[in-house]
Amino acid sequence: MKKLFVLQLIFIITMSSGIAQQTVYEKESRLGFQETVNTLKEKAAEKGWAIPAEHDMQAILKKRDKDVLPSTILVLCNAEFAYALLKNDDTRKSQTMLPCRVAIYEKKDGKTYVAWSNYEKTGVKVAPKGESIFKDISDGLIEITSSVTK
Repeated sequence: MKKLFVLQLIFIITMSSGIAQQTVYEKESRLGFQETVNTLKEKAAEKGWAIPAEHDMQAILKKRDKDVLPSTILVLCNAEFAYALLKNDDTRKSQTMLPCRVAIYEKKDGKTYVAWSNYEKTGVKVAPKGESIFKDISDGLIEITSSVTK
């Protein structure tokens, strides 16, 4: 009984400390595919993020005779965050992670999903001195995606 309690306590501490954070988030959208794409674009613009590119992966692959379910990648850029990372030699290498991407896709279950990287976890591995900026990026993406996710 005591051993079980200790294991449960370790699990709770691990989960609450962020050690078990995901590298990539995937959440189901409460909206249909195109409505999810449109809402994310609107929310990103409201929050000051530009969308310099949008990749319709279904259309791109169809040109190569490959059929996939609807899939779009939105490329998002927040100039303030990008500037903060690129102005400093200690964090410039993190531009390999920029701009940010949010994937919207359908699965065989007929539902629409949204996925994006956890910059708070992965960005700090690339450029530790950018930790606070990566947290802000992550928080911004969570705020944008929460406008459509369950």
